[in-house]
Amino acid sequence: MAAGKKYPEQVYIEEEKNEKYMEGNYDGDADQQYKQERADKRRSIQIEEEIRASQEAVYEKETERLSYEQKAVGEAFTKIMKEYVEDNIYQQYLVDGAVLRCNQAMTDDVVFTEWGEKVVLENKADEVCNIILNVPENPVYEDDDSENSMMINGLRYATVKDTIKNVNIIVPKCNCRLAADRDEEEKRIRNDTDRNKNGVCMHLMRLNEEWDNFEVKGKKGFRIEYAKRVNVAPSPFSAGAGRILDGSEDVVEEEVEGITMTSVLFCKHGGLIMPVTSGQESLIMSLDIGINKMAQYLQGGVSEQELMTIIAWIADNCGLSVNDMIQGQFSEEVDSDLYERSIRFDDQIIAWTYYWNIKIQNEFTSKFEIDPNIVKAIIAQES
Repeated sequence: MAAGKKYPEQVYIEEEKNEKYMEGNYDGDADQQYKQERADKRRSIQIEEEIRASQEAVYEKETERLSYEQKAVGEAFTKIMKEYVEDNIYQQYLVDGAVLRCNQAMTDDVVFTEWGEKVVLENKADEVCNIILNVPENPVYEDDDSENSMMINGLRYATVKDTIKNVNIIVPKCNCRLAADRDEEEKRIRNDTDRNKNGVCMHLMRLNEEWDNFEVKGKKGFRIEYAKRVNVAPSPFSAGAGRILDGSEDVVEEEVEGITMTSVLFCKHGGLIMPVTSGQESLIMSLDIGINKMAQYLQGGVSEQELMTIIAWIADNCGLSVNDMIQGQFSEEVDSDLYERSIRFDDQIIAWTYYWNIKIQNEFTSKFEIDPNIVKAIIAQES
């Protein structure tokens, strides 16, 4: 290009987009903002497709699981598909305490400046990526035993409107696979002197106004409606979050759809927040259900996060136990660190020993039982 010759002005091209899934917040000079907006539009279409694909995968897995558990085929399976959306028969509606996870959450180091500055998490345990759904503001009505009751066994139902950052969705102390792509985001991370403790998610997360519920159509092609729940939100005339935060009455109540295991909440930075558990698992667990879910886990049908909840419950309720190491290198008196390591997997030893004892009894009609203490001793020896 000849000296002094300028690049032609950018020609604005109208592109396909979905406003619902756009990040916005464009910054920098005019050229940077133009590029950010174009990238945002393209990504908004991709996000729409990703959400649908994620929901279809979860819905297929959920209905396959229920079909297996309920021995349902044909018309009975069709009935299950409809009930899954309309009712809480299968404990799939999310309640206070449900575990969520963003598909972009991670504990790896992230570079946040062009000269290579990093955020290195102090706590790299996988659990820091989990989000606990918190809906204490949703109302509870006395003597409400209707089908739209806001509680089940003392736990409040969640709704599509439960998207308030650090009220409903407590930001996890983790990093994000998607880099900071706005000057303001990079500035917030740089100014956080505790960023290695907090992670970058808190500086990037911007939540959509509502969860996306999976669209399921009935025999006549119409959308099946989800069960309605009452949501509490700040009044449009309120100066803040009203009763949600300070106990005042400047809020509005509205009847909206509940959310289920197939619901997705879009973070405008690009992540999809999806349920790991509904929060009702501990209420519906039995030893038979637990054994069935462990079998599903071995076939790839249950996540590691859900398995952790199942393992803990079975270990507490199956009647088996393991002893502490009182002699040798793993005893508390000899080495407290090794002792802590020796008890870390007690729940898994108990639960899986119980699982295989049941399998042996059912499939081989044998009275032989594995002793969890022997399993623990073998593991200790191999360690």
